[in-house]
Amino acid sequence: MISKKAITIILGFLFLFTGSFAQVAKLLPVNELNKDKSLNDFMVAFLRAVNNNDTSFLFNNLYEDMYNGHHEQPGIEVFKKVWKLDVNQILGKEIIKAVVLGGVMVEKNRFEMPYTSALFPSDKFNVYNHGIVIKNSAFVYEQPTISSPRAGALSFEIVEVTNWSVLDEENISWTQVLLKNKRAGYILSSDMKSPLDYRFVFRKIKGKWVFSSFAAGD
Repeated sequence: MISKKAITIILGFLFLFTGSFAQVAKLLPVNELNKDKSLNDFMVAFLRAVNNNDTSFLFNNLYEDMYNGHHEQPGIEVFKKVWKLDVNQILGKEIIKAVVLGGVMVEKNRFEMPYTSALFPSDKFNVYNHGIVIKNSAFVYEQPTISSPRAGALSFEIVEVTNWSVLDEENISWTQVLLKNKRAGYILSSDMKSPLDYRFVFRKIKGKWVFSSFAAGD
């Protein structure tokens, strides 16, 4: 079970300029769960249900027009068919990642997470070849290995990505990013997030929060 304290991370959101890398924006972590106590309470119950594989709770708290992704029809029955929650673990893993990153109340009764998708400035950056560094002072290496010389460090920057996953000899995934001098740098993929990764939407309808969207991609 995940406590309220464990899912409450509050920081600001800001775009800043930097001179070290090819892109010039920062996207700082945000978590607005505490803006609505009923949302916070619902999220704790939702996480408990996922952790306990309580499909009854999940199915009883789905939006009737549940969004299941660009290539699927909306609706609760399609959600059940696609995810097969009695055996599928993707939802559980992704919800934990999203909660840890934090989310945003994009409208009065609409909460989206993670913030990396909800706040990504798609009018300024291409969502397909840009990613967000989700760590403070994440090291960038000249080659995709810990033993390589460091090319610098990134803290919550939006950077251009030239290869999302480069595996080293130990099968560790690295993301190749473009530096300001047009040279490639490598950052651990675990320190990066794509705005097109799995994202969640919750809506408050007639005073009740429901799970309304779980999808990845455009």
